[in-house]
Formats: sequence, C-alpha cells, structure tokens
Amino acid sequence: MIELKTTTNLGDLIDYVNSMQNDIQMIISEVMNETISELQSELPSRFGNAANDTQVTLGYDGGDISINVENINPYHLYNASGESYSDVVAHIEEYLSNKMAERFRSEGYNYGN
Repeated sequence: MIELKTTTNLGDLIDYVNSMQNDIQMIISEVMNETISELQSELPSRFGNAANDTQVTLGYDGGDISINVENINPYHLYNASGESYSDVVAHIEEYLSNKMAERFRSEGYNYGN
C-alpha cells in the first residue's frame, strides 16, 4: 500500500500576499519622504536659480500620488532655462518614478517600471 502525505505552505503564502499592500504603501511613503529633500537640491541644479525657492509637496493617500509645486516664477523659469512649469512637474514625476522603481526592485518587486 502507498501512503501519500502532502504538506503546503499555503498559510505562509496567504500571509505574504496579505502583507504586500502594507509593504508597498510603506515603500511609497518612504521614497516620497526621501525624495522631497533630494528634490530641494536637485531642482535648482536642473532648472537654475528660478527653482531656488521652489517648494515641492508630495502626497499619498494609499491610492493616488499628488505633486504640488509652489514658489516658482514661470517667467523667470522660462528666461533662465527655457522650460515651463509643466516641464518641472514632468521632471519631478520622472524623478519620483525612477526612485520608486529602483526601490521596488531592491525590495524584490521587480515587475516593470
């Protein structure tokens, strides 16, 4: 007679899947906090003196990420760098996206960008 006994790690898998949302939200929040201070020095080097007083606020409500850019004079920005407010926002979006992708890859979530 053959006796067959099976075991699974389904409980561990369920725990892992259930913790993923919290892990992802934590990673996003941490990256956003780190990125704020980096942007304060990175924006003036990218956009010149027009971005010296720029204040960037990143928000995350568990689903959506918001970017708020204040204290940037669009006329001074255009004269100094030839770029517009939307160029600054697009740069911040790309910068944040790259930081997120890098962090997710380092944490083992390496599917796409």
